[in-house]
Amino acid sequence: MLLTLKTAASAVPTASLAVTACVPDTPEGFLPFGCVHLAPEEAGLFHVKLSEWETARQSPFPAVLILLGGNDWERDFTPWPSPKVFKGGRDFTGGADAYLASLLKDVLPAAEREIQQESGKQPSRRFLAGYSLTGLFALYATYQTSRFDGCVCASGSVWYPGFKDYVFARPVPPQLKGAAFSIGGKEKNTRNAVMAPIEDNMRAIAARLQEAGVAVTFATHPGGHFKDTGARLFTGICRLLGIPEA
Repeated sequence: MLLTLKTAASAVPTASLAVTACVPDTPEGFLPFGCVHLAPEEAGLFHVKLSEWETARQSPFPAVLILLGGNDWERDFTPWPSPKVFKGGRDFTGGADAYLASLLKDVLPAAEREIQQESGKQPSRRFLAGYSLTGLFALYATYQTSRFDGCVCASGSVWYPGFKDYVFARPVPPQLKGAAFSIGGKEKNTRNAVMAPIEDNMRAIAARLQEAGVAVTFATHPGGHFKDTGARLFTGICRLLGIPEA
């Protein structure tokens, strides 16, 4: 079952969201619900991997995936203001809290309401998944709300100034059950001094969560930050949910 959630798309004034939900046509009344943020360059390969998974098993993916796009990345996914990291880029304006509030107040309830009306499915759990800045947001959001018990942080921008200190200054969220981290093996080789600590920071954060009892997976993939982004995001969701990847 494939639904286009028009109510959710118009519910958030701070972002233009194209929202699609893939609802498994299975008899179970409860399934994991995940909000997956996708950039245009990630969406194609993500859909290919999802389709290949379902074709190989001749069954729907066993989770409801609410796919979101069209955001202002430098605004919606950054936890606090910070200067740009590339010449010609844009400063980060720190709108993650406002975006998360709208996600919780408008988008997620509208999506879940339509899904339940059309399919009868209800969430057994909720998770966030993202790549790069959206991976940063997925992890940050688990510290800001108890609504999500899992996150996929695929090449998440945990180099973000002050973010590692933010994590280590707070207790691990008690509702957080699982986190899937991944990193490109060449990402730490960047000449950008701000972004270079990405792998060290990610490993430190993953270890902290694991020590607190969170089910953590950590994967290193060949290549740099822009290698197979959509596929790696899909893989992270499989690992978070304990589902075979292929």
